[in-house]
Amino acid sequence: MSAVPAPTANPVGRRIGLAALAAAVLVLALTGSTPTLYFASTTLVYVGLALGLDLVWGHLGILSLGHAAFFGAGAYVVALGTRAGWPADILLFLPLAVVTGIASPSLWASSCSRADAA
Repeated sequence: MSAVPAPTANPVGRRIGLAALAAAVLVLALTGSTPTLYFASTTLVYVGLALGLDLVWGHLGILSLGHAAFFGAGAYVVALGTRAGWPADILLFLPLAVVTGIASPSLWASSCSRADAA
């Protein structure tokens, strides 16, 4: 039996692909209608969540849905902000959601870790 050779990384092709993706996102942001932008942004958020699940479960073999809870914590804070009448601005809500997504596991981990007895 012959071994299947591992695929080699192509940094030039990857850069071209990323540049094409960035150009497509820029064109969509500048010319897209509101429903199109809503659909694209929602899709990208769920793609990020699915990639996180794929990394943890698919590549590491660990079934952990904890990142979905922290994703939900960030979404909950954004929903509370819009309900309170804050302006729907991505420059306000994106950092708020990121800080909430980082702070909630940090608080959870600090409450779950043991204190030194000594």
